Amino acid sequence: LIGIHDFTLCTGSHDTSGCDDREANDGSDGTGHGSHVAGTAVGNPYSTSIPVPNGTVPRTISGVAPRANIVSYKACEVEALCRGSWTLAAINRAVADRVDVINYSIGGDPRDPWTDASATAMLNAREAGVVVVVAAGNEGPGAGTHTSPGNAPWVIGVANTTHDRANVARLTLSGGPTPPPGDGALLGASLTGTPYGPAPIVHAGQFGSPLCATGPNVDALPPDTRTSPWTGRPFSGQIVVCERGTYARVVKGLNVKNAGGGGMVLINTVEDGASLVADPHQLPATHLGHVDGVALAQWLSSGSGHQARIEASSVQRVSAFADVLDAGSGRGPVDGDWLKPNLAAPGSNILAAYRGSAESYQFLSGTSMASPHVSGAVALLRQAHPGWGPAEVESALQATARASVRLPDGSSAAGVFDAGAGVVGDDLSAVFYNP
Repeated sequence: LIGIHDFTLCTGSHDTSGCDDREANDGSDGTGHGSHVAGTAVGNPYSTSIPVPNGTVPRTISGVAPRANIVSYKACEVEALCRGSWTLAAINRAVADRVDVINYSIGGDPRDPWTDASATAMLNAREAGVVVVVAAGNEGPGAGTHTSPGNAPWVIGVANTTHDRANVARLTLSGGPTPPPGDGALLGASLTGTPYGPAPIVHAGQFGSPLCATGPNVDALPPDTRTSPWTGRPFSGQIVVCERGTYARVVKGLNVKNAGGGGMVLINTVEDGASLVADPHQLPATHLGHVDGVALAQWLSSGSGHQARIEASSVQRVSAFADVLDAGSGRGPVDGDWLKPNLAAPGSNILAAYRGSAESYQFLSGTSMASPHVSGAVALLRQAHPGWGPAEVESALQATARASVRLPDGSSAAGVFDAGAGVVGDDLSAVFYNP
């Protein structure tokens, strides 16, 4: 970190003591979002152990370009949000500082880039030789939901996909009158410190609440008992299958635990598809995609004697988990005749620095997390090819992208208005060394 500028001021014209703002003018990160984005792009390698219920999971974190220099330009506040004068001043100062790449994990409603001030400033940045990378926004999956200013044709708009590294909690199945799905083993995501089972496994729908939650308080976080659909303890140590949706995922696990369940399996709806989240549930748990969830529910629907075991989490690379477009990732087309988004990158379950957490790191998801992956790749390319301008860098990234992105259902191929040219970085090593 070689520089910090704070533009959250009444005028936005300089970085001295401000007025009409809500935070100290010291460039500090009030939410953790900026720290996470910066650490994803250029963070130094850092080995740690992630605390999970009843254990820890070892991980090593690193940014895409860990030896790059970074300058922080604060243009947003928690309460005052991201005022246009602040973001405009930050972009202009970055250009004056002669940076190689600007990462912009900010977005708003789609607007005409030829009349939008931030987009115009980014055009000026490109003309000055700066590559600008912007998040596609999280307003998908509808058409035309790619947000501004990332919809401008002179910036790289980045969509959010999954990656192949996951905290995998294996679900082992046995018993029942028919063969279990997956030959008796399904891979899910979770932060589970200790195994549980074998134990009977049941579907929560048999107990009156397939969602494992009820009531109007759909945002009950931190989790508490207000959403429990059960009185007393209808379970006695069973592993309970809950359907995803409406209520927070960790709320469902708490309700199962309070109702006497020994473990939980969360299964996706068709809308959620193959998107998985490794949550620190309050009991042993795992999260399955829609296809595996349907197979599990069908297996449980007949006969009796079904058994399961949830294994402790371990970090694994599972190719089937990678390159799935997040349902909320902003989509094209935009109001014009240019391609958006341009690229996709990992943005789901990204572990990086986080100001404000006890451990100083956090898992976050969104196109804000995908964008700095591309920004880090841009930094590497500009170091390897200092004579390249924005057009050459963008061409290299898009021409080497991996066109294997799938829609959230986990099987259908994503189109150009979903993920652009594809996931960044498939054959990128070739352009590092071959001018």
